[in-house]
Amino acid sequence: MYKILVVSDTHKAIGNLIDLMTRVNDADHIIHLGDLAEDAEIVQNLCRDIPVDYVRGNCDSFSQKAPGTKSVEIQGKRFLLTHGDAYGVKTSLRQLKQAAKEQEVDVALFGHTHIPYCEWEEDLLFLNPGSMAIPKKTKHPTFALIQIDDKGKIHTALQEYK
Repeated sequence: MYKILVVSDTHKAIGNLIDLMTRVNDADHIIHLGDLAEDAEIVQNLCRDIPVDYVRGNCDSFSQKAPGTKSVEIQGKRFLLTHGDAYGVKTSLRQLKQAAKEQEVDVALFGHTHIPYCEWEEDLLFLNPGSMAIPKKTKHPTFALIQIDDKGKIHTALQEYK
């Protein structure tokens, strides 16, 4: 199993993020969905042996390195990474769903709402890991694990950070 740790909206709660990385020490890949991209850069510097992909969020206007959206291929699966603000995810997933279908991705990852979300629409996964710093609608911060098995099947789990 190939394991991907997905986080978003860490907002400088870097201690939580570093602790989480020690708990999920068998991650093969890390994805950070913005707010703050600076946190993702710290993770990238700490995890030189693990690929780290990240995008900027609405609180990352100072970050010139991080793209607003990004497409990556991992283990033969195509991922769309976005913070979500440009797609209006606080109001509706309609724009994000349209973009994901147009780009023919297998997984659309987003943040911004601070609310965990995981739904399949046909063969397309839409996932928001929630927030590692300022959770909404959950008692504890949240993150997601995505696993891709040897047959290419995607398994997901939203988890609370306690």
